[in-house]
Amino acid sequence: MKNKIYVVYGETYYYAYGSYVGLFGAFSSKDLAEKAKTKIVEELFKKNKNDDCTTVTSTDDIYVYIEEIEEDKLINIVLCGYAEPYKKESK
Repeated sequence: MKNKIYVVYGETYYYAYGSYVGLFGAFSSKDLAEKAKTKIVEELFKKNKNDDCTTVTSTDDIYVYIEEIEEDKLINIVLCGYAEPYKKESK
């Protein structure tokens, strides 16, 4: 059986429009990943809570996730992001 790793990632941009996704770490246990997630959420909340330009009013506004992944396995996961729709103009 393959080992699992726990990847912690999430949004780091809390202003009006846009998205910056950060990779915070890869951990050998879910417990370590949960501890890292808690720390990151606290840090991002402190950084953004008093900034009138952000959308952060509580820790519920901080988006950090844990993804369980089997090691040495090819995967295709979209972590997060933001894109404007593109509409091709007709000729």
